[in-house]
Amino acid sequence: MTRYLLTALLLFGLLSCGGTERETHPSQQPGMCAKEEMAADSIVRLSKIEVYPEFLDEYMKYVTEVGEISLRTEQGVLNMYAVGEKENTCQITILETYASREAYDKHIASAHFQKYKQGTLHMVKSLELKDQTPLNPANRISNFIEQHNCNNNHQNKTNMESNTIKLTVEGGKTFIATLEENSSAKALKEQLAKGKITVEMNDYGDMEKVGSLGISLPRNDRQTATKPGDIILYLGNNLVIYYDTNSWNFTRIGKVNGVGTRKEMLDLLGGTGKISVTLSLE
Repeated sequence: MTRYLLTALLLFGLLSCGGTERETHPSQQPGMCAKEEMAADSIVRLSKIEVYPEFLDEYMKYVTEVGEISLRTEQGVLNMYAVGEKENTCQITILETYASREAYDKHIASAHFQKYKQGTLHMVKSLELKDQTPLNPANRISNFIEQHNCNNNHQNKTNMESNTIKLTVEGGKTFIATLEENSSAKALKEQLAKGKITVEMNDYGDMEKVGSLGISLPRNDRQTATKPGDIILYLGNNLVIYYDTNSWNFTRIGKVNGVGTRKEMLDLLGGTGKISVTLSLE
């Protein structure tokens, strides 16, 4: 448990580049960092958190996600370095650095922070926030780790050159899909280079799962006969994963590798019912 806790928390100090949501600075290429300078009203804070033992694993998922997204997508979030006590893994301390008061206000208003806050209220036994004064302001905290940046940018390039994406069903299985050679699939890869996309999907017509991508992609609609495993773009902004056959005018995005039957596809998707699927280039 201790090793798991420390590994997950230390991700905060490393995941400073890459782009996880679609909030990358416009002057940067996908995967590059864009961080603000520390202003006179910058904030350095120690957040001391005690988590109820029965919620520790679930809390870790929330806190790791919000730290990763914040560092990768918010220019004003400069550092989120978290540690857990060796003797009591439920005692967590996070060193947070924000470039300015405005950056902090934007952070706590963000969708990913609100998801974390509302989702963990019942898990936290106590919370203490202590603002700090840097003893040497010239020795600024930096979350730019050169070797990590190099590796991360190399991985982004490798992922973009590949013609596959990864799909992960929440609480379920992970599988790979091969993309089509069209502008729709290319645009999807470009979005995924900035970060993962999670789609909430529901069943429709006993043949597919469909959900909003939250973005619009170029359409290459044509009359298409689908089979289990086909991945479709519908109306330019909806992702459809087929587990049965259909025929309609829409855009083919890709095909899940290694499946050919309804049963095989439903096994990957965890059966019928609402699911959350995360797309990535990893």
